[in-house]
Amino acid sequence: MLNNNNYKEAAEKIQQIINSLKRSQLKLATHYTDALALEEKDLLIQLEKWTNIEKSIQHQKSRAMWIKLGDSNNNTTVVSKAIMRTGPTLNHIQQLTLCVEDIYEAVKEFFNTGKLYKDVNCTAVTLLPKVPNLSNIREYRPIACCTILYKLIAKVLADRIQKVIANVISQTQAGFIPGRKVADNIMLAMS
Repeated sequence: MLNNNNYKEAAEKIQQIINSLKRSQLKLATHYTDALALEEKDLLIQLEKWTNIEKSIQHQKSRAMWIKLGDSNNNTTVVSKAIMRTGPTLNHIQQLTLCVEDIYEAVKEFFNTGKLYKDVNCTAVTLLPKVPNLSNIREYRPIACCTILYKLIAKVLADRIQKVIANVISQTQAGFIPGRKVADNIMLAMS
């Protein structure tokens, strides 16, 4: 755990480095020297270091808050502890509001290029306990955790396919086609 006293002013330190970096880059733009280039490089390294420190501080604070408040979606402490180790620090709505433009651009890029990045197409299968005292594997419920991009792309594709699938699939096929019933095929077979 990071020492609170040593890293209390991480945001201030980052802002100081950014200001120094801007001054250094302005000097570089008007008059290039090797010393200024080295100064810029050093400032970029410091900025990355302090940004990582601040990120770590925020991560630790979020975990501490998670431990303090618990998981409001589920009262099972086993699940809370498992999610706490690897789970998100923001709820679903907070995550969407932070990156709604990025999500929109990523989905649009998929439909423009037809390429799905490997990171988008990854699913984590998690086992959730059904009962408090577990004795065998049947007492777990498997769930698949897909990325939001994968879910959005799949939903858009499913909606688009649903509009044309009745025209593509033969009339004798009735399963999963809106407006068709298996009973229609039974009636056809009987006559």
